[in-house]
Amino acid sequence: MNHNKILIVSHDAGGAEVVSSWVRCHPEYQFEFCLDGPAVGIFQKKIIKLENQPVVHLEKIIQKSNRVVTGTSWASDIEKEAIKLGKKLGKTVASFLDHWVNYPQRFQYNGQTCLPDEIWVGDEDALRIAQNYFPKEKLKFVPNPYFQDIKDELNSLRLPPRQTKKVRILYVCEPIGEHSRREYGHSLHWGYTEYDALRFFFKKLADMISFENIESVCVRNHPSESRDKYDTILEEYPAIPFKKSGGNSIIDDCVWADWVAGCNSMALVVGLLAGKKVYSCIPPGGHLCSLPQKGIIHLRT
Repeated sequence: MNHNKILIVSHDAGGAEVVSSWVRCHPEYQFEFCLDGPAVGIFQKKIIKLENQPVVHLEKIIQKSNRVVTGTSWASDIEKEAIKLGKKLGKTVASFLDHWVNYPQRFQYNGQTCLPDEIWVGDEDALRIAQNYFPKEKLKFVPNPYFQDIKDELNSLRLPPRQTKKVRILYVCEPIGEHSRREYGHSLHWGYTEYDALRFFFKKLADMISFENIESVCVRNHPSESRDKYDTILEEYPAIPFKKSGGNSIIDDCVWADWVAGCNSMALVVGLLAGKKVYSCIPPGGHLCSLPQKGIIHLRT
């Protein structure tokens, strides 16, 4: 890229983490931002004096930009609209893939496939998976800057000495059923819901460790979920000491924990980078975990 004006468009947390880290690595460029949802707070933490443009002005901002860089989201169509408008207006559009699952669905818009000019992948696993779905000439390897940010932050964090040897467990929630309903019209496209996964984890946990040896299970809701979403399930397990994540970063929560559990969340990868024991809790009957990292322990097996 040259010293052009680049418009950044992002909504969901995963894509926002990657794209905001990429922006921070390139102070030589002139950026405009059109952000919505969880992306706003994530960019504000990384970009000094961030000026965010309203989504309703998306087309006008694209007209004034030379290039467009987006994340990808399931909870919003803002990136897909930016891809479509950018190509219509003759702008070069690139989208950064932030995960390893559902690649084709990320570019489905009003029943059609809307691909950018470039699809950026941040690691070899992502490149290998993307080659199964997209023309190779569209794929560009751009080392994932968020991974380096994670490693740098992990190296800088220092926790106070532990007062107990009891185990700390982080459980990271995902709105699996909601995502399934939005994309496929029902909650069981993947063969399970977030509630099934959480109950499966607690069932397996009883076989893995005495509850007396647990300091706390920290439940971290997805940014799109209400804080009390899982309260009914937590009340079913009075012997387990629970707490809820208090707005910490996923890195802070992973550093605090000894074990990190979830389904297909990026948090599992963060847990591996932090040297934690990591579990995927997809129950029997659900689609297999799509994360390619070898260090993940799959409880169903």
